[in-house]
Amino acid sequence: MKKKVVLFISDLIPGGAIKQIIELSRLLQKDYEVVLITWFKYNNEHYEIPSNVQRYILANSQPDKRDILTVIKKISETRKFLRHTNPDVTISFLHEINAWNILSSLGLKKTKKIVSVREYPKYNVKNFRSVIYKFLSNYADVLVCQTNKIKEWLVENSYKSEIVVIPNIISQSKERNMIKNNSEVVENSYILAIGTKVFQKGFDLLLKAYDGAVSKGLKIPLRIVGLGIAEEYEKLVKLKNELPCSEFVQIEGYCKDLDKIYSNALFFVFSSRFEGIPNVLLEALTYQLPIIAFDCPTGPREVLNNGELGVLVPHLDVNLLEESILNMATNQDVRREYTNKLSNINIDNLEKVSKLWLDLINRP
Repeated sequence: MKKKVVLFISDLIPGGAIKQIIELSRLLQKDYEVVLITWFKYNNEHYEIPSNVQRYILANSQPDKRDILTVIKKISETRKFLRHTNPDVTISFLHEINAWNILSSLGLKKTKKIVSVREYPKYNVKNFRSVIYKFLSNYADVLVCQTNKIKEWLVENSYKSEIVVIPNIISQSKERNMIKNNSEVVENSYILAIGTKVFQKGFDLLLKAYDGAVSKGLKIPLRIVGLGIAEEYEKLVKLKNELPCSEFVQIEGYCKDLDKIYSNALFFVFSSRFEGIPNVLLEALTYQLPIIAFDCPTGPREVLNNGELGVLVPHLDVNLLEESILNMATNQDVRREYTNKLSNINIDNLEKVSKLWLDLINRP
C-alpha cells in the first residue's frame, strides 16, 4: 500500500513557494498517494494539479473570507479530513501555512509533520505572528529550509525541530537548453524583473536605480512582471508614476507565457531585500540571461556562485545597482560574457533534490 502524503499551500496563483510545491507533488505522485489542500481557491488559478494528485477544496476557501471565525472553521475542517485520511506525512510551505499544518495535525501520532521555511526569517523576527510560528514549529518533526545560512540562523535562534536543508527543484527542459539569448540590443529589447510582492522584491529600490540610469541616458525599457494582486500592482504603479522614468517602465500582472518573456529579455535584474532561494533567479539562469542581483540574504550569492555567474551588488546599494544596470545595458561584451558562461553549465538538480525529499519522507 502506498504511503499517504498531504501537501498544504496557500493557493494556486503564481509564487515561488507555490510553484515548488506543485513540482514536489509531481515528483511524489508516482510513489505516493498525494493530496493537495489549498487555503484559498481563486477563479483565475495559474497552476494545474498533476493528474494523479487529489485536490481537496475547503468549504470556506473563498479569498474574501479572512476573519478569525473562518480560520477556525478551516482548521477544524482540515483536522477532520486528516483524522479520516490518517496520512503518513504532511508537508507545508510558508509560515502561515506551516501553522495551519501543525494545528491541523496535532494529535496524529502516526503522521510525520514537515514544515518548510521559504525565506530568511531574520526579517520577520520582530513580527508577533513570527513568535507564534516559531512556537508552533517546535511541534513539527522536521523543519526544511533552503540554504545553510538559514539553517544556521534557525539553530542560533533555538528552533527545536530537526532542521534539514533541501534547495529548490530546478528542472531544465530540453526546450530551455536550446535557448541562446541574444545579447544584442534590438528595437524590442527590455530589462526584466519578475515578482509578486513590491517590498520583499525591492521593486521600489529597482525603480529608483532605474530612474537614475534613465537620467543618464538609458532608454531600454524596464519590464516588471508578476504583480497580479491588485494592491501590489497599484502600489508599484503609484511609485512609478512619481518618477521621471515612468514612460519607460511597463508593469504587468500574472503571465503564463514566461518562456517568451524570459527568452526575449536583454538581461535580468533581481532587487530583493530578502529571500530563501529565489525561483526567478534560477529560471533566469536556465534561459542564459545575464543577471544583476542584490547580494541579499539568502540565495543570490549561492545561485550565482559568489558572482561568477552574474553581477552581485552590495545589499540595498541603489547607487551601485544603478551603475550596474547602466554598465550591463551599454556593454554588449559583458552581456555576451555572462551568456556564454551560462551556456556551459547545467543547473538541473531534479535527481539530487528528489532523493533528498524521498529520503526524508521514507525514513522512520
